[in-house]
Amino acid sequence: MWQQQQRFMSRNIEDTVATGVRVRGSVDQAIGRLTRMLRNENMLMAHKSQFRHEKPAVRRFREKKEAKRRAEKQEIKRLVREALKMKELGY
Repeated sequence: MWQQQQRFMSRNIEDTVATGVRVRGSVDQAIGRLTRMLRNENMLMAHKSQFRHEKPAVRRFREKKEAKRRAEKQEIKRLVREALKMKELGY
């Protein structure tokens, strides 16, 4: 499957990340942009101790948002791995 994919891929990576950021340009640029997004995301993650006194409904809402954020981060990491693989193949 990977061989089929690489035939259709141009020199530029173009991918839409879960967060809605358009990644375009060289592989290096794409990797840089994605890693920057991950770094920002990690800084946004709040410290757990501040949630001690929240109500159950608020907790469920926050946990749902955190799960979504985690999924986005996994998607970004997958895209970075894919970009690195493409770089190895010489794109």
